[in-house]
Amino acid sequence: MEQLPQKGKKRVGCLVIIGITFLVIIGLIGIFRGVDQFHEVSQKETSVFPLDESNQLSFHSIQAGFPRQYEKAKNEIQKSAIFNTCNKARRDFLIKGNYTVVDWIGTITNIKTDQGGDFAHVEINSNLGGFKVTYMNESLYSIFETTLLKKGTTIYNQVAELTVGQKVRFSGRFIPSEDRGVKEISLTEKGCVDAPEFILSFDEIRKYR
Repeated sequence: MEQLPQKGKKRVGCLVIIGITFLVIIGLIGIFRGVDQFHEVSQKETSVFPLDESNQLSFHSIQAGFPRQYEKAKNEIQKSAIFNTCNKARRDFLIKGNYTVVDWIGTITNIKTDQGGDFAHVEINSNLGGFKVTYMNESLYSIFETTLLKKGTTIYNQVAELTVGQKVRFSGRFIPSEDRGVKEISLTEKGCVDAPEFILSFDEIRKYR
């Protein structure tokens, strides 16, 4: 078999090296692009802002049409479908802010403590857009204490200075739930659709002005 001259061998070797180098560069470019895209996606996923006062009316509005739909439904199957759609609409709205709200407005309708005042329960009503919503933490008799206001905490002390009937601003987080999208404690579908009672983990409750 005829062998290539020495110069030919060197030329072929150079071409091979150039080809390999080119492929390595292309590969590195692809890796860096992938990293950049990953960072872009990560930034989009983490760029979530709490839902502020301007979003509260929208939250009420998306629910306002469901009571009438539920009332007009022909049977229980249709009613349950509307119930599920309502819950999904709530969840889809709240998830945009990672279930967190800031400076929403309402009126205190109930303040209770257990014996000795170690824990407090508060209820806040809001009636924006003609649709009533109640926001509260868990009952004093609940087996869960995760959202109860504990004596000695800042928020417990805040509520201690408030009265029933007082207008307040509140911040906190809805509790995600598999059943209803977010934790809501109405005993019936109709109650959940007509006048929902949401459990919140409150961070702050203060006088409106």
